[in-house]
Amino acid sequence: MVDGETSGMQVQELIKLAGSGNIKDVEQEWLTFLGDSDGTARSLTPAVKVIEVLKEQDRVELAESLAWTAIESVQERASAEEALKFAQPVFMKLNKSSELRKQVTELYKQIFNGRDGLDELMEESGLTGGRPPRRAMRTMDVCLSIEPGTFVVGRHEESAARVEAVDRNSWTVEATVDGRVESFEAVEFADQYAPADPEDYRVLAAFDQARLSKLVQSDPAAMIENVLIVNGERLTDDELREILVPRYLPAGDWSKWWTKARTAARRSLNISVEGRSPYILEYAPGGPGHHEEFEESFAKLKTAADRLAGLESYLRECKARKEEMDSASLERVHAECVKRAERLTKNGAATALVEGIVAWQVGASIGHTEGQDACVELLKESGDPLTMVRECGTSKKLWSLALDCLAKADPEKYPEHLVTIFPQAPVQVCEELATRMEKGGVKEELYDELIGEITSNTTVCYGALCWLWDKGLSRPLWQIMPQVSVLTRLLQLAGDISRNDRLDKATVKTMRDAIKSSLSARKYENYAKCLESIESGMGSALLTQVRRLDSLGRNAREDLSNRITRQFPNLIKKKEVPVWLRDDSLYATREGVGKLDAEINDLVHVKMRENAKAIGEAAEKGDLSENSEYKFALEERDLLRARLAQMQQQRAIVHLLTPENVPQDTISVGSKVTLKHVDRGDERVITFLGPFEADIQTDIYNYKAPFAQELMGHRVGDIVELTLTELEGQYEIVATQAWRSI
Repeated sequence: MVDGETSGMQVQELIKLAGSGNIKDVEQEWLTFLGDSDGTARSLTPAVKVIEVLKEQDRVELAESLAWTAIESVQERASAEEALKFAQPVFMKLNKSSELRKQVTELYKQIFNGRDGLDELMEESGLTGGRPPRRAMRTMDVCLSIEPGTFVVGRHEESAARVEAVDRNSWTVEATVDGRVESFEAVEFADQYAPADPEDYRVLAAFDQARLSKLVQSDPAAMIENVLIVNGERLTDDELREILVPRYLPAGDWSKWWTKARTAARRSLNISVEGRSPYILEYAPGGPGHHEEFEESFAKLKTAADRLAGLESYLRECKARKEEMDSASLERVHAECVKRAERLTKNGAATALVEGIVAWQVGASIGHTEGQDACVELLKESGDPLTMVRECGTSKKLWSLALDCLAKADPEKYPEHLVTIFPQAPVQVCEELATRMEKGGVKEELYDELIGEITSNTTVCYGALCWLWDKGLSRPLWQIMPQVSVLTRLLQLAGDISRNDRLDKATVKTMRDAIKSSLSARKYENYAKCLESIESGMGSALLTQVRRLDSLGRNAREDLSNRITRQFPNLIKKKEVPVWLRDDSLYATREGVGKLDAEINDLVHVKMRENAKAIGEAAEKGDLSENSEYKFALEERDLLRARLAQMQQQRAIVHLLTPENVPQDTISVGSKVTLKHVDRGDERVITFLGPFEADIQTDIYNYKAPFAQELMGHRVGDIVELTLTELEGQYEIVATQAWRSI
């Protein structure tokens, strides 16, 4: 058997082979990897990345073959349960594989053989049909885990429910929600809820307030531990406050409670408290101890970030106790770190740099001075230094040290590297990257391209987008896009992630937490300023957008909505108006939305980049005060930005128009109308669609146009007076129906 580190190296080799196209070697190395593992899902899970790489290269048949072999291997050497644990993420990667669907189905049958309603559940969930794997398996796992008395919590908001009854013939679930019993179909129930521990603070809030109150007041460390386990094992004190106040703790009690809780958390063996303003709370059971435990604990830590944090924790504890470090232990730890880094370097692993940094820092603590030079040389010799830097994950310390090495390894291209790496950097390190970019003299025109990339690829650049909203817009070089445009992109992303089946649960949670944190930073300071700068119509559009964001949770959604209605009180009792008169909505067909998106994409990636290049070229000619080309380019930039802001505001309020939603007896948005001249008897057929589909040559009119507005709301049989040049006179509305295509 091999350890996790050796296994990781084998996976890296497999990924390289997968890219080489040598199928025979890939298959042979895969079999070797399977033979070296202990046969558990945990030992094989890293190899899912190999499957993903093969799929990206359109080698789906080979990927399916390797996956099938691995699942069979786990089942033979361990159990069907272990095989299913491995098969699930693989099936989600190869979601169109009928063979994997059959394998997964058979595993469920073996594991749950004899369970009442199993066949019915597999059919209901869509596992034996064509439903996407993630949703089908989620339904299976949730429904097979529940019994009367089981507690569950909301996936998209802080709510809890208790299962009261499960009908395994029809697969309906009855559960108590907010004091009333509701009935759910299996898929619906699994979409909304996930199983929870009875001690989960959300469960206690709903079903045992006395127990929760005792936990909050008498054992704050246990409460913090509970919240950390539920919310990803790492929070700032601001994020903790957002979760607890006011639902679990009155706002006026927070300061006193936090002082008491912080002291209790520091004494806890399972909680790490670091930093200040903000404090960083982390659930770390059995974390690094003092002299006698440090070496043993350090060896058990799984990642470079954990090892670096473990070292820093040990050094802080020595300083706090005014005790000398155990140099002998640190020397042994340093030797192991150096060996690990050298082994990874020899194998060409991307993680060689971060492990080298850990070795450097351990060595520096006991006087070794050569560690950074080794990291710098590694980057110089690497063909892809930025991939190595990205292995720093979310550790601010690792990033800072890695960037120092990068600056020494390639000083000439260092500013360019910063620009390249920024868009997909984690939110935790964007501030340092921005500072380094400004100090490094990155050209001003590159910021236009950078912000364009961030705001047009929000899913992969979510960290940079969150930073841009929270802190970036306060920096002069980053004030390129209107604040409200960045806000609408951030809110649009919050809605998109909950509907994106390609994102796993952990990634969705990380993205959601980052968005919530950036929006609520400093008590919604930026959000409040943005609302003060917009008109009521845009406020109404934002309110509509916010109210749809189930993914942010009830508390955050209510906070965002309430701040809008406080800024624009007229929105609270706004009368219902016809769709064609609404300022907060814009209706368009799928084709129309596609045209708008294409225009935005062309503006960001073509015209604005060409303009940025023109500004740079004009600036190089000198004497900007007399440089007409430079002034013209700046004016064009302002026009492009204004146009982009307008289009993004339109995109934020677009509603998809479908024929099914168009009334049959009244002219409305999406109507195809037959008009008959009262005197001449000739007929004309016209269609009213959104502004992006309008084409007068084919009698398709923008429903916002004055002519169209005159006809909106009229019914079949009405006589209307038209003044349009080609439609002048009295016309009878003889028919109206929904458009079908354009």
